[in-house]
Amino acid sequence: MPARRDGLLEKVAEGLRHGDIEAQLSWLSWQVAGYGPMMGQAAYFNRYTPEPVPFGSWRYTAESRRLNQVLDKQLSTSLFVAGDHLTIVDIAIFVFAHSTKWCGVDINEFPNVKAWHDKLAQRPAFQKGLQVPVPYPFSDEAVSNLDG
Repeated sequence: MPARRDGLLEKVAEGLRHGDIEAQLSWLSWQVAGYGPMMGQAAYFNRYTPEPVPFGSWRYTAESRRLNQVLDKQLSTSLFVAGDHLTIVDIAIFVFAHSTKWCGVDINEFPNVKAWHDKLAQRPAFQKGLQVPVPYPFSDEAVSNLDG
């Protein structure tokens, strides 16, 4: 029986064939070393500390905003983060952009990030992914419901 050729690995490989591999690796490194951790720290200091830590909240929220400015600038000249095609880079970054309010950042401050996010959020595979294994609990909509 031949192996299925429609799995995630094949889709990632297809994305690598459609673009600048160095750009994709650079943006993945940016996400892993900067965007993800800083957004996570912002969420922690804005939502989870037992006592308020104003400097921590300010520091990580400001850095998250700066990183969203970097992403916004990139998306001002590119359909997707690493070029003209959807790649693993977009998938890796999307969930953090989908959680900006949870991290104390207003995605509306970054119109290109917002447009890119909204475009991806309309795709059936992204909608399905946000439901597996359970509905994603940190979306802007979830925060709006918590914050009233």
